[in-house]
Amino acid sequence: MATTTNPQLEAAKKRYISGLETLTNVPTDTTKFQPEVMRRSDLSMAGDQILARRAGMGDIVFDDKGGIKSVGPGTGVMSFEPFLERAAQFSGPDAYKQFMSPYQEDVIETTLTEYDLQSQRGMQGIDDRAVAS
Repeated sequence: MATTTNPQLEAAKKRYISGLETLTNVPTDTTKFQPEVMRRSDLSMAGDQILARRAGMGDIVFDDKGGIKSVGPGTGVMSFEPFLERAAQFSGPDAYKQFMSPYQEDVIETTLTEYDLQSQRGMQGIDDRAVAS
């Protein structure tokens, strides 16, 4: 079986293949397909600033995309932070010791010793009743 080739079809194939070669040899810039975060609107950032001021915080510094970089000192919640840090020094299980006077320590020590003695006397009475039973 003999096959005949159509000259127009052969020419079309050559043009198609050469077009494919030019398309595949061009470097593609893929940076335009990278995902990006959309910049927040000025209205949204202004709303955040108003809410921050109402909460007693200072001015908000935004980055180029509208994210919050930092918050300045304010008159409300943020202004209490130094007081909270100072108060943290006076908290904890041993924080009271710096306020104790020697007199208070002696009274507490004597009272605890007396409690121990009373407890031992009470235990002896319980032991005696248990043996008598």
